[in-house]
Amino acid sequence: MPKGVSGNVSLLFQPKDNRIPRIRLTTRHAEDLSDKRIVVVVDDWPLFSSYPVGHYVEVLGTIGDRDTEATVILLENDIPHYDFSEAVYDCLPKGEWRVTEDEVQKRLDLRDLCVVSVDPLGCRDIDDALHCRRLTNNHLEVGVHIADVTHFLKEDTPMDVEAEKRSTSVYLVDRRINMLPQLLTENLCSLVEAEDRYAFSILWEFDEHYNVVRDWYGKTIIRSQGALYYGDAQKMIDNPDDTSNIAVSLKHLMKISKHFKEQRERNGALFLASQEFKFTGKDVDNSHLNATDMQVYQTFEANSMIEEWMLYANVAAAQKVYDAYPRWTLLRRHERPGEGAFDTLNEAIEKKLHMRLDDTTSLSLNQSLNQCVDPADPYFNTLIRILTTRCLRQAQYFCSSDIPKEEFYHFGLAMPIYTHFTSPIRRFADVIVHRQLAAAIGISSVSEKQMDTAKMEAVSDNINYRHEQAQRAGRDSQNLFTGFYLRGRSADGGSIPDESGYVVRLSETHIFVLVPKYGQESKIAKEDLQVVPDLLQQVTVQIEFKRSGDVMRTKLVFTLKGMMKEGSVGGTLDVDEEAVLLPREERNDAITMDEPAKKPKTE
Repeated sequence: MPKGVSGNVSLLFQPKDNRIPRIRLTTRHAEDLSDKRIVVVVDDWPLFSSYPVGHYVEVLGTIGDRDTEATVILLENDIPHYDFSEAVYDCLPKGEWRVTEDEVQKRLDLRDLCVVSVDPLGCRDIDDALHCRRLTNNHLEVGVHIADVTHFLKEDTPMDVEAEKRSTSVYLVDRRINMLPQLLTENLCSLVEAEDRYAFSILWEFDEHYNVVRDWYGKTIIRSQGALYYGDAQKMIDNPDDTSNIAVSLKHLMKISKHFKEQRERNGALFLASQEFKFTGKDVDNSHLNATDMQVYQTFEANSMIEEWMLYANVAAAQKVYDAYPRWTLLRRHERPGEGAFDTLNEAIEKKLHMRLDDTTSLSLNQSLNQCVDPADPYFNTLIRILTTRCLRQAQYFCSSDIPKEEFYHFGLAMPIYTHFTSPIRRFADVIVHRQLAAAIGISSVSEKQMDTAKMEAVSDNINYRHEQAQRAGRDSQNLFTGFYLRGRSADGGSIPDESGYVVRLSETHIFVLVPKYGQESKIAKEDLQVVPDLLQQVTVQIEFKRSGDVMRTKLVFTLKGMMKEGSVGGTLDVDEEAVLLPREERNDAITMDEPAKKPKTE
């Protein structure tokens, strides 16, 4: 679009989603939109027109701006991200908060115990903490302490209504969209170090064989003696010379957690794989994206230790509530795979390794996953575990009155009953379970809403929807930052080093190739290939940046080395994958709505 054009200009708006047709706009502000993300509404689709007609209703911001790109992701995934209302803020405690004497009398005071939390680096919304100590009878006492969110989040208040609507906190690469106001998530509810905090705790006494001798559920007061990063906790566990109270507690917790994990594996729990990355970097001018480093998220045995204890507490809470309220309990189940879900994957595995994955039970599936190894390719087993997740159903929340008890089973965890109790700061499901558990142990009553199965079913449906959208938003954010990272690695649009890839899906017209190093998947038309590779075949992928014709959209282009026909395009992924505006008559001078104003720099 030439500068200086005045008056109404007819443009074509191209949405990000290719399933949506371009939309014709008429505007006097075409030049002002040249580097902006916009929202468009369709008004009409005239009978003899190739395109619907619409108008733009909002300018989201400048392309490449950190806040703008986050807003686009949140809007696309229907994530509530507005500020909390005054009515919500009015629900928060006023003035300087402290533990009250009234609550001290009501709760078990555990502030003298060596309680610690173990979380990802930089975590500020600390939901859970643990302790382990040796009793006088030589048994071990373990406590899982969960932030007592419901002390502050009263049912049917404006804050509760808003939390139910949001249902979950949403985690993007560079930000978190809270389910609850920050005063609670990072302060009053967060189990931060050296501060008195209210908790909902489960205590177990274990004998020398790790059998539970007795348990206790109730409200407590704790004071964390350490907010540890997974890596730091691991160092303490691995150091035989560290005999501090925290280290001794962690070592006991680790030993018992390994027992739990072995027991779960014998019962058929699945241990699958996913690709998670972390990005480091800084803003060029405090506004534009600049991911300067990308690494696979590092895990430690300490990660598994915490996971096992959270699973153990979740199962305990589920059973306790269900025993008291079998018709109203909010639970979470994972159905077994659908008929034929593994057929395509098994055909490829059988061709390559002469074996098949047996999904008859979770135990048989886990055993066959352990055997699915290619000695020539160390990554192959991880790949199969990633692809196995795509063959499984999604876990779902539900009200216990909705389905028969025999269908409560969680296939992935191999558990007959399960719920979420351990993350009430960031999940509304856990808030509901906290309220139900409090009623089950006799310290509160069940509300009318929780006894209304129709209402509970609606709440479950919303939580499932919000959870899925939050997962999508997180993946979109990862993909956005990966694109910026790769562009930062390329020299003025040049090539990125070749990488190993795998064919992970085949359709009638395309193959889908995953590049594990970057977690990126692209589809390539079969007609562009000299030879179509098999499913699971390892290929060499060439990645480069190109601009796409008249729309000037920046794309990552994937080609298979030695397999492409001459002149073929290859598979593409949008880096700036948002809407563009195309002047209706001047296609060669199109305004780009996709190229960031500044190219990210590397440190």
